[in-house]
Amino acid sequence: MAGKMSKTNVAARAEQRANVNKTCRFCGQEIEVALVVVGRGKTRMVRLCCERAGVAQDQGQAAG
Repeated sequence: MAGKMSKTNVAARAEQRANVNKTCRFCGQEIEVALVVVGRGKTRMVRLCCERAGVAQDQGQAAG
């Protein structure tokens, strides 16, 4: 079955994926993250957008 065409418009799908999740769900600004070294060489991801906006958040911990 050579020459089979895909039903999905690949270019449109790639554009749709590129437009998703550009804003942070916590502060609403453009997402900007950094890998920060804390403690004895441990690393964690930090949302710089939220730190700049002053939004307090505890990622990875259950809200209680």
